[in-house]
Amino acid sequence: MDSNTFAITIGRQLGSGGRAVGERIARRLGVRFCDRQLINLAAEQSGLCSELFERADEKRSRGLFSALIGYLRAPFAGDDAVAGNVLSGETLFKIQSDVIRELASRESCVFVGRCADYVLRDHPRRLDVFVSASRAARCERL
Repeated sequence: MDSNTFAITIGRQLGSGGRAVGERIARRLGVRFCDRQLINLAAEQSGLCSELFERADEKRSRGLFSALIGYLRAPFAGDDAVAGNVLSGETLFKIQSDVIRELASRESCVFVGRCADYVLRDHPRRLDVFVSASRAARCERL
């Protein structure tokens, strides 16, 4: 890792303008801006189609009851269940996380979303920012 590289991660509320803030910061600092294009980079590096990453990105997290049923069914699902899990949301998240870590190790970047603050939690030169806005301001943007 280049000791001069840094990572800025931006978490945000939906409609708060966090993406626009990230773009401005990246432009002013002259560094790479990373948001949805991480999906394409992860797809290229893994050889998988980007639609898999997009679907996983848009999928809402499962509720506790749904997760419990899934775990209880697992022993009875047979060998086919293992093959179906190869492209689970967790696997796709790991691939995308690897892309984030690799980018942050070789160049300075501004990351918006994608759990980058968690993925880069051990990065020695990381700044985490969270952007929020009032409900009225967020509704105006949506």
